[in-house]
Amino acid sequence: MQLTTSVWAWLASSAILFVAEMLTGGLFMLPFAIGAAVAVGLAASGVPSIWQWLAFFGVSIAALAALHPLARRTARIPAYPAGTDRLLGREAVVTEPISPSGSGCVRVGGESWSAIALGMRDISTGSHVVVERVEGARLVVRPASGGER
Repeated sequence: MQLTTSVWAWLASSAILFVAEMLTGGLFMLPFAIGAAVAVGLAASGVPSIWQWLAFFGVSIAALAALHPLARRTARIPAYPAGTDRLLGREAVVTEPISPSGSGCVRVGGESWSAIALGMRDISTGSHVVVERVEGARLVVRPASGGER
């Protein structure tokens, strides 16, 4: 095994690409790091530079094609809403009547919230509503389909 300049260059390239993949994620740099690692082995074996470059590109393209489905699958993992966004679209029950001139209260899950009605309507206690948006510490709600229960 010969430790020539090309071996060190490929080794440094491979290491930099592996570190870049760890820092960025997304599986984009990993195929090139694998290609550079193959080129390290070829350079250490004394294979001419043209074959090192061809192996680098060939292995990188093959690894990119192999890892692409995995990268797409992991990129589609849905983000779960957090904070008040988790309340949007959820059904709530009115615990204090909501009047057009003021606010009432609703219960969403196990939490009690101050609420105002969308469209300035009266909504009576016991009615089912849907959370449309959050304004400050109040929920803006509309009657659920089916109205009162």
